[in-house]
Amino acid sequence: MNFDRRRINGPEATHELIYENSSHVKHLNERSTRKNDELRPVFIKPGLISSASGSTYIECGNTKIACAVYGPKQIKNAPYSSTGKLNVEIKHAPFSSSIRRDPVKELEATHLSSQVTQALLPSLRLENYEKMQIDLFVTIIQDDSLDFGLLANITTAAGTALASAGLEMNGLVVGATVAFKEDEMLLDPSPSEVKYAKAVMTVCTLPALTQIAHIWQAGTLDINQYKQALQITESASRNIHTLIAKTLMNETNA
Repeated sequence: MNFDRRRINGPEATHELIYENSSHVKHLNERSTRKNDELRPVFIKPGLISSASGSTYIECGNTKIACAVYGPKQIKNAPYSSTGKLNVEIKHAPFSSSIRRDPVKELEATHLSSQVTQALLPSLRLENYEKMQIDLFVTIIQDDSLDFGLLANITTAAGTALASAGLEMNGLVVGATVAFKEDEMLLDPSPSEVKYAKAVMTVCTLPALTQIAHIWQAGTLDINQYKQALQITESASRNIHTLIAKTLMNETNA
């Protein structure tokens, strides 16, 4: 009997796929397990990489990030500078999300690196590191958030790694994100909450100094919403700052 070996013989009977209603997904209540002003559980482990000057591993939800700090070190053949330089490199692991990523061609990582650098600079006393460079390498092991959530988590992890390296700092930097969805303000939003939000804002602060280091916002907010977002992110950052300080003290005393 002759048959075409190259043809894929499907089943005799087929059924049409039934997809979930997109409107149901949009209005799915993802806050059934936590309040609107409640953070997801955060796990922070400093000193993960023994060969680095300082390092931190952080988990928040399904987002996993590792940071390593090297330096400060002298910059060879560089012009004199009265302040040091912070070099931030961020990359996704190829398996970090459902879409396989190419670390070499990542434009998102370049943009994130710029945002993280701006958030971290106010915390460092670079004037004490003349003609020196501090290298910060961030690897996103698993990505369960969009850029806004990543910025907050990376900034928190990077600030902890810089502190664990024993660098001279003005204070720890902590990031927190809020999303405005309909009439609700959601702290530490999930990716779908960010997707359907009318406005999202990430605030990076120095809680010990009650100062704001960096703000990244998308969407329009009125002045009352803006003040409310600052209040809730600053409160959340203080709680995270307390956790990080205790973790670093325990790591030092261990």
